[in-house]
Amino acid sequence: MLWTLRKSVVISRDAISKADWHEQFSVPRSHLGWRFGTALPGMLFAGTFVARGARTFLYMLHPIGLFGDIEAPHILELTLTDCFYGRILITVDDVDMAEQIVRWTRGRD
Repeated sequence: MLWTLRKSVVISRDAISKADWHEQFSVPRSHLGWRFGTALPGMLFAGTFVARGARTFLYMLHPIGLFGDIEAPHILELTLTDCFYGRILITVDDVDMAEQIVRWTRGRD
């Protein structure tokens, strides 16, 4: 469960088609589209992004760059099907926890 400023986001395992943990993650800002959220340079980049009809929920701590490529460490990427969001990108600093989540989504735990 993720808590946002408005509500929580609950995702079932069946909705997760892919899960990956990235030591260092980079995404072009142009791929995210329009943002409804907040940014504190160097501290936080969060919100709902809409591009090409797809929604991405993003919660990144310690992002670098807010207008070109956005880079952040320790990102868990969840690709979803049949959900409000098509993708979720969140910071998970605990490597063991991130690996457990990835295994859980693949049905191995």
